[in-house]
Parts: sequence; structure tokens; C-alpha cells
Amino acid sequence: MKQSASASRETVIRAESTMRSTAGSHPGVLILILATALGVSGVRSAPAQTATTALFAHVATGHDANAGDYSTTFTLLNTGSSRLTGNLILTAGDGTPLTASIIGAGVQTLGSSVPITIPIGGTQFWTALGNTASDPVRTGWVRVDSAGGTLGGVATFQLVSGSNLAAIAGVLSANATQYATIPVDNDDSQKRYTGYALANRGSDSIDV
Repeated sequence: MKQSASASRETVIRAESTMRSTAGSHPGVLILILATALGVSGVRSAPAQTATTALFAHVATGHDANAGDYSTTFTLLNTGSSRLTGNLILTAGDGTPLTASIIGAGVQTLGSSVPITIPIGGTQFWTALGNTASDPVRTGWVRVDSAGGTLGGVATFQLVSGSNLAAIAGVLSANATQYATIPVDNDDSQKRYTGYALANRGSDSIDV
């Protein structure tokens, strides 16, 4: 499988796929070898010396008439010995800012980024929703640029149909990496398939 990720200065998701087996249960391992670094959901590399950038390679917001309402909640924590400050930044799959209703820390804003401040040992929760109840589904990726402290986090994707929670999944934050190994456990009988999302925050295209 080869996919190309055209890039802007900000980053673009161009490789977002679900792997599906032809029949039966087929556990295995997916190995990605990349020409340059990118963010892969659930994969972490060594943090930068001067700042911490957490990458979440997938975010979904908005309403699907056939499925329900998508939202993504980001749980961020500071395990360092100093205060952490920075910005939570949403980017659409084409590299442009992804505008959403962002709720957290007692405020609600409409935009593509929000400032964050997390004290020592503290946590913050931010949820990205559709702009309106009928806003169409939008997908992209998210990064947290920060200074001070030690940042960790998880993104929780939710699909709500009416008043029922139809699906939920959590993915740890990641840093940019050139190599990734992802466990695969597909089962057609259970309708269980392995999906992955890639985000290219560089200035060059990526072949996978």
C-alpha cells in the first residue's frame, strides 16, 4: 500500500485508512517506514529538548444524518516540575485551520486554536464539537505546542446517535516519528478492523 501525503507548512493528513482482511480473523503487525517524520496515533518518540509537541493524528467533529454526532475530547496532563503553557491547534485534512466549537477550562470558543495553561500535576479537558447541530462532519488532526512542564494526553473520539453512545475510542498522544509498528487484529465475524491515521506536519510530501 502506498499513499502520498502532500504537505503545507502546517501539516496535512493525506494517509488515513482502515485495513480490512478478506475473511476471518487475521491478527498481525503493520510496519510503516517513512521518508520523513510524521505523527502516528498511539506512537511516541523522544520529546524535543526545548518544547513539547503532542500530536493527535485524527480528530472528528460534526453531524452525520445516518450515523449521529461526532466529537473529540482531549485530556491533557502536566507531569513535569513547572507550569506548562501552549496552544491546542486544530488542522483540517487539507492543511487549513479546522474551525470547531472548542469547550474546556470553563470557556467555549469558536475557532481552530485555544490557549492552554496547566499547573504542575494538573489536567485540562477540551472537547471539539461541530459549530452547530447540523454542521457536517469534519476531520483532521490536532497538535499541542507547549513550553514548560511535561505534556501527556489522550484523544477520545465519540459517536452519539440520539441519546445513545454508539461508539467510543481513545488514542494516546504521539510525537513525530520516522518508523512505526502497529498491532493488527482484524475479525470479519466481529466486524472488528484496525484503523490508523497519519499526520504530516512537515513541509514535504510523504510516501507510505
